[in-house]
Amino acid sequence: RSFTQNAARGALMQDLTQPQHINTMLYEAGAFAQLIENHAVEHPGLSLSRATAKWLTEIRRQTGVIFPADDLTHPLTA
Repeated sequence: RSFTQNAARGALMQDLTQPQHINTMLYEAGAFAQLIENHAVEHPGLSLSRATAKWLTEIRRQTGVIFPADDLTHPLTA
């Protein structure tokens, strides 16, 4: 742990930085794999993920955002 003094307020601050894997999606992929392995199809986070993906897809469609990895035959890019 490292502590530093914040001179402006006199409060102690703690650096909570943790080392990250070079692939920043590793943790999300691991959690997703665990859900699949446990057949957790009713996990509370899945409905939020679906809704978020739906909104992002619609926003991309309306704004014409296309990524290089997009399938050119997909309706979003057609």
